Amino acid sequence: MRMLPEDLHPPVWVLRMGHRPERDKRVTTHVALLSRAFGARGIDIDRRDEKLEGGIRSVVERFGGDFTVRSGVNPRKAIKGFDGKIVHLTMYGEPLKWRIDEIRENERILVVVGAEKVPGWVYKEADYNISITQQPHSEVSSLGVFLHHLYDGKEDELSFPGAKEVILPEGSGKRVIQISSPPLKNLEKRRGWLPTMDEALRILVDLGVPPQVIRHTIAVHDFAREICDRCESSEINCDLLLMGALLHDVGRAKTHGIEHGIKGAELLKKIGVDERLQRIAERHLGAGIKKEEAKRLGLPPQDYIPESIEEKLVAHLDNMIDDFRRVPLSHFVNRMEKIGLIDVGERALKLQEELERRLKVKFDDFL
Repeated sequence: MRMLPEDLHPPVWVLRMGHRPERDKRVTTHVALLSRAFGARGIDIDRRDEKLEGGIRSVVERFGGDFTVRSGVNPRKAIKGFDGKIVHLTMYGEPLKWRIDEIRENERILVVVGAEKVPGWVYKEADYNISITQQPHSEVSSLGVFLHHLYDGKEDELSFPGAKEVILPEGSGKRVIQISSPPLKNLEKRRGWLPTMDEALRILVDLGVPPQVIRHTIAVHDFAREICDRCESSEINCDLLLMGALLHDVGRAKTHGIEHGIKGAELLKKIGVDERLQRIAERHLGAGIKKEEAKRLGLPPQDYIPESIEEKLVAHLDNMIDDFRRVPLSHFVNRMEKIGLIDVGERALKLQEELERRLKVKFDDFL
């Protein structure tokens, strides 16, 4: 579900002290990049370094989010003028586990990260002098451990709207998607809007769909494209099918629960896309949900059974994608049986039979 750095509490800013532009550019850059990736709002650097500032801003422009960077900041004024608590990371401080619960209760935090020698007045001005072990090691690692514990490891769940590049999880190799569309708020929304693939990716990213879910929806999209390329049926509106496949899990920006289909339809309606895409998102779970099942599951009592060929295909192809790998439908059926949803598995099998008969294909041929 969607989580932005500004959703994290307490908000954190970082003050980097002792930066030497001629020697510390790489380390300070890493401090700044880690701060952004782990949810801090921005970083102040004590020595003026316009090149370093430009490098960090370039990363923000490419990978999204709203992260501020300033250099040439007077550290004494920054600490004295900060409206919140000061946490100084130092190997001479108290162990993090002694104070982390107390630190979380504060409204705003400035984390001071030093280089070689931090002046004695910082220790006195800090509300907390915190150590990540009493052994020498990198300030980058100290900051990473601190933010990881402060936010309970939520760095993997963060979204960065406006990104032009999004890194997708891969077991081997690298996969990065490029998005050229402007931010969602600036996209031209037409009546009956059927987005392009680039626009659909922008919708997913800016609404905060996690990268691992985007990886899954791309896998469903690619599966759908192969169906379109190899199927002779004229029943399918391939443009609609492909965008429905890409956007079917948009509701996971709000929740990973069974209601994510309904939430997705609501989000797409608010954006103003084609109503057919809304229905694909709403009806893609399993092989559909009957009215009586919906009521039992706590959903608004209505039928969520796919009706159009595009709705049925997205539901079925989704059942054959485990994370982002294609699997036989039997994997889905067995999973449903293990949790007592035998009817759902049987419905999925009937849906596959119907689609194979109508489209004259065998889905296992695409595995």
